[in-house]
Amino acid sequence: AGAAIFGNPHQLNGALLYDDKAAILGSPVVQGEVPFSKVWVRDFWGKDDLTSSESHKSYRPLVTVTYKLNHMVDGNNPYWYHVVNTALHAVVSALVAPTVVGAFGGCESGIFLPLTAAVLFAVHPVHVESVQNGVGRAELMMSAFYLAGFLVYAYHGIGRQGFTFPARAPSQLTSRALVAILCVHICTLCSMLCKETGVTLPVLCAAWDLLIVVRLDVRQVADLVRSRGAHTGWLRRALPAALARIALLAIGCVSLALWRRGLNGDSAPAFARKQNMPVFHPNPAFRVISIIWVWIEYMCAVFV
Repeated sequence: AGAAIFGNPHQLNGALLYDDKAAILGSPVVQGEVPFSKVWVRDFWGKDDLTSSESHKSYRPLVTVTYKLNHMVDGNNPYWYHVVNTALHAVVSALVAPTVVGAFGGCESGIFLPLTAAVLFAVHPVHVESVQNGVGRAELMMSAFYLAGFLVYAYHGIGRQGFTFPARAPSQLTSRALVAILCVHICTLCSMLCKETGVTLPVLCAAWDLLIVVRLDVRQVADLVRSRGAHTGWLRRALPAALARIALLAIGCVSLALWRRGLNGDSAPAFARKQNMPVFHPNPAFRVISIIWVWIEYMCAVFV
C-alpha cells in the first residue's frame, strides 16, 4: 500500500528539492569531490568536519552512504533516490504489524488489527515529507533499525510466542535476554547513525518491559514496599530480572549518547537564523512555546 501510494511515476521522477540540494546535490562527499572516507568525519551536509565550529552537528553517515551508492548507480537522477525511499517506507510499514503484535499481544480478531495499523501507517499523509524528500531517508532508515531492535527485544529477549505473552514476566536474566539487549544496542547505534533520535530505542524497550511485560503499577509497588499483598509474590520474583535488563539497557543508552555527544567536539551546533528562527529569540518562554507548538502540529498531522 505504501509503495502504491508513493511509487507512482509522477512522484518517482520528482526533482530533488529543499534540503536535498544541500545534503545530496551540494554534498562534496556524495558528489565525489572529497575522499569517500570523509563520510565518517563530516556532518550530514558533507562540507564541515563534525568537530568544526561551523558544523550543523547532524551526523548521519549511514544515510550518506546510501546517497553515495545512489550517485554511483545513476548520478543525480532523482528517480532512484525516490525508489529507495519508497522501498524503505514499504519495509518500515511491513514492520509495523509484528511490532503491534509484539507490543500489545493478540486479540480475538487475529492479525486484522495489526494489519490495519500497518496499512494506516503506510498510507497516512504524515509520511509524505519523509518519503518524498531525499533527506527524509534519515527518518526511514532510523525507523527500520528502531523497529527491528524492539522486535528482537520483544520476541527473543522476553520470549513472546505468537500472539501471547509469557504467563509471567521472566524471573531470570537469561542468555537470550543478554543477546537481545546486545542486539538492541547494535540497532540503537545504527538507528542513531541515521538520525539522532534513534538513541531512545533502549528507553522504549525499558518502558515496555516494565509497563506491559511486568505489568507494574503504582499500587503493586506500594504493596511491595510495604511487604504485603499475596498478589505481589510473582512481582518479587520478576522485578529483579526486569531491573537488571533495564539497567543494561540504560548503561548502553547513556554510553551511546555520551559517545555521540563526544563526536561533536567542544563547539555547539551552528544554526543559521533562517534554519531555526525560534532558537534565536531572546525570550526563553517563547522558545519553549515554539517547541511545544511544533509537537502540537505533529499530533494534529497524525490524528486529523
